[in-house]
Amino acid sequence: MKVKEKIYAAVDEMEAKDLSKIYDYIKALKRMQAIAPRLKGAMPIARIHDMTRQSRSSWGDAVIEERKDRF
Repeated sequence: MKVKEKIYAAVDEMEAKDLSKIYDYIKALKRMQAIAPRLKGAMPIARIHDMTRQSRSSWGDAVIEERKDRF
């Protein structure tokens, strides 16, 4: 069964309250898709440096802390 058919079948079984939530998700996805093409451009390295300079936390320490369980 194709994904589209599975979605149609699942939607047929839903109540109005759930359908309302699904419709809200669809609208949000469409808004994100409309915004996404504008955001796809590469961020200038100078802007990245400014952002990292403003950070008060140590990114290196955060990575080490996150990976402790892998050692």
